[in-house]
Amino acid sequence: MLSHWPRLDTPRTDPRAAEYLRARIGTRISDEDLSTMRAVITDVGAVEHVDRDIAARTERAVGTLRASTATAPAKDRLAAMAISATQRTS
Repeated sequence: MLSHWPRLDTPRTDPRAAEYLRARIGTRISDEDLSTMRAVITDVGAVEHVDRDIAARTERAVGTLRASTATAPAKDRLAAMAISATQRTS
């Protein structure tokens, strides 16, 4: 990881990281550029931010499903599918 990219609470608050990434969008990048871009995205907390958002939305969806008039087996299967589709495996 790149220690010069500060760890932040939200990915939107580091103008240097944003500038670095914007400068490379739509361009040919090397393996090294890709590795650096991945590190920037991770280091600014973007992955964790998105994972938290997905978890919150999944929880809300499953809650709505549980309150629906669907049959219990349908609720169970759909909830399992929602969780399976939104959990990171690696």
